[in-house]
Amino acid sequence: MNEEIIGRINGMRRSDGKFYNLIFTNNRMIGEFVGRSGGAGAALTFGLAGVVGSAIAESHLKKKSDQMDQTKTPDEILASHKKCFEINNLDIENVTVKKGVFESSLFIKLNQKIPKIGKGLLFTFSKKRMDEIEPVIMRIFSNKAIIKK
Repeated sequence: MNEEIIGRINGMRRSDGKFYNLIFTNNRMIGEFVGRSGGAGAALTFGLAGVVGSAIAESHLKKKSDQMDQTKTPDEILASHKKCFEINNLDIENVTVKKGVFESSLFIKLNQKIPKIGKGLLFTFSKKRMDEIEPVIMRIFSNKAIIKK
């Protein structure tokens, strides 16, 4: 069976400050590296009192992620940057989407430790994106999805 892209969520911030597009295929999940909210983003964060600066940096990286080439194959995406990663769908134990007061989160729990990834991945996103992200997760991981509102 050929691998095909079945879903995508752009502009997700990982707990280490790196932004990724999450590409879901029938075989795996690929994290496409977009950028990091360091440098100018960090200066904005401190210069504009935390939340506002962070929101500006996130907005900039979200726009950049939306403009990235969406015609690449999964293998081309994976080879595009050394910070891109892949996780076999069989290694995903569950996916939790949790709505927070200011931010929401997406936690991908793995059933084994994967080098450079560990036992799970935590991504955060603006709570106003919940209506965009929840249906994608439910469609792709219906039997593994946990939604907390």
